[in-house]
Amino acid sequence: GFFEYLKKQKLSESTQNKHESNCQLIGKFIADYGYHDDFKPEILTGAPQYVSEFKRKVWDSDYMVQSYKTTWRKLAKYATSQITQKG
Repeated sequence: GFFEYLKKQKLSESTQNKHESNCQLIGKFIADYGYHDDFKPEILTGAPQYVSEFKRKVWDSDYMVQSYKTTWRKLAKYATSQITQKG
């Protein structure tokens, strides 16, 4: 559902691809460092997490870190909307 949400924003193909790549990293970081028994949308709400892991393991350029944070914020907005719709 999140990728459909992004498509509706009419982003460029390269931006869309960047968000998809960042989503894979976010999922990996949550799985590796999250200490969650189950995945729930609430995990994605709030400020970007695992930024230090991103810098250390992926890329530490300001541009790429901001891209990662932007993806997280878009995920948080989407997750919050899904939680609100269910509740």
